[in-house]
Amino acid sequence: MSVAFVFPGQGSQSVGMLAQLATAEPLVQETFAEASDVLGYDLWKLCQGGPEEELGKTERTQPAMLAAGVATWRVWRKHGGGLPAAMSGHSLGEYSALVCSGALDFRTAVGLVQFRGQAMQAAVPAGQGAMAAVMGLDRAALQAICERASAPGEPVEPANLNGGGQIVISGHTKAVDRAIPEAKGAGAKIAKKLAVSAPFHCSLMKPAAERLAAALADIAVMTPSVPVVANVTAEPTQDPARIKELLVQQVTAPVRWEESVQTIAKLVNFAILGGVLVYFLKTPISAYLVSRSTQIRQDLVTAAELRSTAAAQLADIDRKLQALPAELEKLRAQGEQDVQAERARIAQAAAAERERLIAQTHREIDARLRMARRQLTEHAAELAIKIAEERIKQTITPDDQLRLVDRYAAQLREAR
Repeated sequence: MSVAFVFPGQGSQSVGMLAQLATAEPLVQETFAEASDVLGYDLWKLCQGGPEEELGKTERTQPAMLAAGVATWRVWRKHGGGLPAAMSGHSLGEYSALVCSGALDFRTAVGLVQFRGQAMQAAVPAGQGAMAAVMGLDRAALQAICERASAPGEPVEPANLNGGGQIVISGHTKAVDRAIPEAKGAGAKIAKKLAVSAPFHCSLMKPAAERLAAALADIAVMTPSVPVVANVTAEPTQDPARIKELLVQQVTAPVRWEESVQTIAKLVNFAILGGVLVYFLKTPISAYLVSRSTQIRQDLVTAAELRSTAAAQLADIDRKLQALPAELEKLRAQGEQDVQAERARIAQAAAAERERLIAQTHREIDARLRMARRQLTEHAAELAIKIAEERIKQTITPDDQLRLVDRYAAQLREAR
């Protein structure tokens, strides 16, 4: 039985990875401690406790995935696992393959991938680079779309040829934004941006490739114990000088992963992908492995996006909960102000109504007094006229006059 060991790359990291294996195998944490000594910070603590945003930074992710791959390999060897017939790795995973095959010293590789991550992150200003996963278009069709979407200083290129119908494009953000709708229009089942910090494996990474070449010049690369299938050529190599060249080219060249898997399938019967044993069917292209590995990677991307979204939502909820007491106090104070204002308004309205009623009452009393005065005047006049008429008509005694006055006075009182 022939076996290949294949290592994952950036994007496969997650907070808590290897926790279960580390519980059973102290060699895992020992490997991370060795890497931490090179890096100057506790890599295992970062991988187990996060935060995820910090672990997702390129300069953190690359040493973390290298250490994870090497730790898994060391546990394999500790328990009697034999040397594979070939090794490979997706993008950064190629460094894990080179360490485990003996081509690179582990401590040296830790510092190298940290530098590689820093150089790649610095190659393009934040926000000016992007990557997108496209499903359902062949390479030729997507290559043509990328060429049409590119502009001077704004390239977009196929970056990861993952197989199973998935190709990741990489380049300037504006060019990627132009390519996505055109890919959808051409029949792509999926065309969406990925949560990455830089546009890897495209020509915008040229400054990072130049810096990496200078760093590699002083690093010793040994002959690997087994052939390593390179991303750039999808072919096995054991030539140290060629390995250096390919590591530099890998920064700007597309990852020919589907072809690499096909090459591995020709060399071995089984492959161990991140601790999972996969059987290669001896059929053209080994379609099952290609499609399944692609689906797993897509699931990992989706899971990472969901985790990121959930983390953002939880953070937002925490912020709202923390702000809730202050908001409630603000509402309570506002409520008291509103009650006081309403009381003042009601009191003002009541005072105004009281003044209005008093004024109205005074007006009604004045009107009634004026009316009474008019009536008194009218009755007095009538009385005087009647007395005069009686005097004229007949002679009356004084007593009759008094009785007449009393009678009219009584009438007058009744009229009032």
